[in-house]
Amino acid sequence: MKKNLITLAMIFSVVLNLGFIGIYCFQRADLYARKQGHASHKQFLYEELNLSPEQLEKFEPGRDSFHAYLNRQGKRIQARRLELIDLLAEDVPDRKAIEAKHKQIQLLQQQMQTRVIDHFINESSILTAEQRKKFFVLIKGRIGKNEGSCPGWMLRVRPESAPGESR
Repeated sequence: MKKNLITLAMIFSVVLNLGFIGIYCFQRADLYARKQGHASHKQFLYEELNLSPEQLEKFEPGRDSFHAYLNRQGKRIQARRLELIDLLAEDVPDRKAIEAKHKQIQLLQQQMQTRVIDHFINESSILTAEQRKKFFVLIKGRIGKNEGSCPGWMLRVRPESAPGESR
């Protein structure tokens, strides 16, 4: 009996671990995004614009510093969000502390949005008229395919159609 329980426990453990590995590989390979018709976002926008070597030389320094900034600022925002969750989880939440933390997050997000706007204006000035048009079409497409901040595995609720609009 004891030997049977140990055997069953080992089989269960192997199956469970294989399941976790499968899910990890599925997400890592971005199969969910492809299956759902989402852009994988693994290709940078500039790679789809057929930049000339001269344009690329002008584009790369701004792109590299921009992405480094986004990474740093994203980490700051994430840290403040975790601090906010800690404040919300307190037995007696301090509303003033929560609002102060929320304002910190909003400020960081506003700074990031301003930097994104500046980057788009500066970098799009390097592009030809045709490339610039394609650049903003690609941005709109990526924003349109982004269904919010929910993890990919969560069921998403579709926004309601406007009156008179068919689905």
